[in-house]
Amino acid sequence: MKKSLIAVAVAGITLFACKKNPHHGNGKDYKPGIPPGKVVQWIRTSDARPSVVPSDFVGMHLHRWPNLPEWEKEYGEVPSPTPPFKYGARRLWNYAEATAWCAVDIGYMQDENTEERSWDMLDEVVDAEAAANHKLMMTINGTPKMLSSHPERPGAYPGWPGHQYAPKDAAAFDKLRKYVADLVGRYGSKLSYIDTNNEPDPENPIPEELNYWVGTKEEHAEWHRMQRLAVPRGDNAPLLIGPSMVVWDWEQNKVHEYSLSVLTARDTKGTRLIDHLDAYGFHYYTWPDADPIEYWQTLTAVKATLKAAGMEDMAIYDTEHGALDGMEWDDESRQQQAIQVLRHSIIAAGVGVKMIAWYSGDGSNLGQPSNGGPVSDALTKVYNDLTGLEVHEAAVIEDGRYWIRGIKDGQVAEFIY
Repeated sequence: MKKSLIAVAVAGITLFACKKNPHHGNGKDYKPGIPPGKVVQWIRTSDARPSVVPSDFVGMHLHRWPNLPEWEKEYGEVPSPTPPFKYGARRLWNYAEATAWCAVDIGYMQDENTEERSWDMLDEVVDAEAAANHKLMMTINGTPKMLSSHPERPGAYPGWPGHQYAPKDAAAFDKLRKYVADLVGRYGSKLSYIDTNNEPDPENPIPEELNYWVGTKEEHAEWHRMQRLAVPRGDNAPLLIGPSMVVWDWEQNKVHEYSLSVLTARDTKGTRLIDHLDAYGFHYYTWPDADPIEYWQTLTAVKATLKAAGMEDMAIYDTEHGALDGMEWDDESRQQQAIQVLRHSIIAAGVGVKMIAWYSGDGSNLGQPSNGGPVSDALTKVYNDLTGLEVHEAAVIEDGRYWIRGIKDGQVAEFIY
């Protein structure tokens, strides 16, 4: 069984030469291909408008690279190895407990009137990723204790009491605006994206003490208004992506009513949350042996929900994607996860998703591909194969393989995973 899994993961790539054609970019002269078997589900058909897989389609989270704070090293902890796989972007969250708002704005952990910033760990990781020509997505989460509406309540991170609650008043919300503005001013062009939150669950705690953001839907919309004020739209401004919720009950082609209610909640000025966003972000987790088609079904529901909000053409970013917590990894499950990486990537590219930010290279939700192995190989394969592909067709074949076809480097290219 393991041999067959490996074969599926590394075989089945075909590259066809064709004459260069100035119309390839708009698909006018593209001729549909012949799928490698009976199609049981089309993901993209040749009559749809093509989309191009961007250079940062393969995104990544890393908890412990390039460094760790000194206090962790004192306990014998060491940084992760340099990632052996290719990726185009990094979403900064959970990095060395140094990238949350409350980890940077440390003055507000003690006194609501004391602004004191700790930038060192963030500076180091931003510079490391910029030097590698990786795009960066900064996640905004973690209210400093003395600005929190519930400063003494424990949360998902015990060392940060109050972090998961909305700011307590207008002045505290304005400190969020100032922090985001200063963040963007500090890093400039090194910062491509702002992810507006991490798994918020307004008015629906799951349970509250394990949540990352708790408050009313209107407070959540105000959280987004502050970030939009801090980052006005412009040619050189980072994109605001959000709200990066994780929900489990998407149904194929159906509007997710709770997500829609969050997106259409209004801030203190009457503007809907979604109108502050440049793109929609969400999280997706499943088991390594789950049917990949469930991911496609989720994306159809995401698109239906955006359409219901009047944002049918809004770009989509999958800002966290991995195996569910509690996974016990062995050789077989790592091979299964490698195939999930390949097939979910075909689905995302076929639908037109701009990025999958895999969670994570050195954590337990991908089987630690920072140490090498089949998942690492699959990530590099997706990066090499799909980056720059103008996607015209994608489908699920009767035998379970996934097929994608389009134009790359002036040639017709197809990949079968």
